[in-house]
Amino acid sequence: MDTRLLREIRLVVGLVPAPMRMPPEPFSKTQLTQLYSKINDRYDYGTFNFLPDGARIAHAEENQILVQTGLIQFNEVIPVDFVPIKQKIVDLVNMITEHLRLSQFLTLGIKLICQLPGIETIKANELIETKFIAIDEDGFKLLGDGRLGTGLRFHFNTAESYWDLRIEPLFQDMTKLYIEIDKHYKQPFRGVDGVENKIQSVRDYIFTEVRNLLQSKL
Repeated sequence: MDTRLLREIRLVVGLVPAPMRMPPEPFSKTQLTQLYSKINDRYDYGTFNFLPDGARIAHAEENQILVQTGLIQFNEVIPVDFVPIKQKIVDLVNMITEHLRLSQFLTLGIKLICQLPGIETIKANELIETKFIAIDEDGFKLLGDGRLGTGLRFHFNTAESYWDLRIEPLFQDMTKLYIEIDKHYKQPFRGVDGVENKIQSVRDYIFTEVRNLLQSKL
């Protein structure tokens, strides 16, 4: 596998607004309709549905925005380049929080999914089992029949955040590695100026630390 071929596939960003009162007051349908109009003037989202506590704004089944009292979430496919999608999400974060007058948040979550293509004759699963795991075939047999693949999961917990890193075969195409980082920041925060840097730091982690790990083994 050539780690230079590592690429981003999907970016998910979620913010949890701090409630101004308990129970949280739902956004009005007028607010949400006006927000959808603003978003659709700039970006192509053809679907708008009210939810019990907010709205769903979507483009086909690939990209969607959830605007709820307890969660503002962006889920976007990365067709080619990471930077335009990151900038789009940051722009949407600013647009939505300004329109809904949201300034305080309990947490921020960022998930980035990447893939690393391999060689058709070598399965990603075989690479993980032979390069990363000290279990021989007899050891794997103790788990029973039907094992399709083997993966790695790492959990980190620091003062600032906690996150999971997964490295496993892409089960739809066993020649590829599936790499996912899911990071959550612990501390409440005010304003969204720091969101872009936090998104970029997640991407940098995969393309520096994780790539270095892969290079050391592959």
